[in-house]
Amino acid sequence: MSGGAARKRCASDLCHCARTGGDTLAGFRAGADDYVTKPFSFPVLVAKAQALMRRARGLRLGETELGYASILLDTATHAVTVDGAPVSLRPKEAQILELLLREQGRTVSRDLLIERVWGVDFDGDERMVDRHVASLRKALGTAAQHIKAVYGKGYRLGGS
Repeated sequence: MSGGAARKRCASDLCHCARTGGDTLAGFRAGADDYVTKPFSFPVLVAKAQALMRRARGLRLGETELGYASILLDTATHAVTVDGAPVSLRPKEAQILELLLREQGRTVSRDLLIERVWGVDFDGDERMVDRHVASLRKALGTAAQHIKAVYGKGYRLGGS
């Protein structure tokens, strides 16, 4: 594709091509995740851009789906996938993940995790939370990097 043969603008993961066919393929080869050809529907363009922004900052998909980066949790079934592959979690791990997903970017204290996951009548060691988070991280594999320990405070999914 020559510079003057096709007007294209590639930014981030969305590519706009003046022509179809080879230009679209070239856009994908250049790193685009999606494409829009002329004529295009403005509402479709906006929806595609919003989907890219959700993917870039973490997902909040619907009432029963929560996600961040490559992690996706269906809250109705507690089914978890990482990069589309199913991940087997124990019930407490799934509850911890759900709370972290709901509070993504914010630090969740051990006390809040205990209250929401084990209940107010929990009569155990607060380090139980750490053991469950460690097990959750192991199950998530490479996606575990998104769960950060905040010294003396708790855990956070995403954020800096």
